[in-house]
Amino acid sequence: MVNWNSKFVNFLMDNNCVIINGVKEFNSFNSLLKKVGLDLFKDEHFWAICDRIRRHCGSEYKLGINTLIVEYNNGKGLCLGWNSIEEAEKWYEQKPYTVKEILEEIRA
Repeated sequence: MVNWNSKFVNFLMDNNCVIINGVKEFNSFNSLLKKVGLDLFKDEHFWAICDRIRRHCGSEYKLGINTLIVEYNNGKGLCLGWNSIEEAEKWYEQKPYTVKEILEEIRA
């Protein structure tokens, strides 16, 4: 039976965002998205995305060098604009999900 109150479904419904730490999590999360028909990152490479975001955000970017926070909106697609975990928490009124949490819930 499908659990529609899952973290992954909540992410796809724009009810929370996801923290991606490093290339391994990026690839795992991208693979999961492709399984549901979303090729959000296409052929982009993790480090290129991180570099572009950091250059765009400048000194406001408070995340680590290998960390991204992503959200998904059905009308807009993937968004990578969060500068800090606190900023994302304030917007969604909860801690961002981790890739590990989502994958563990799916495997359960």
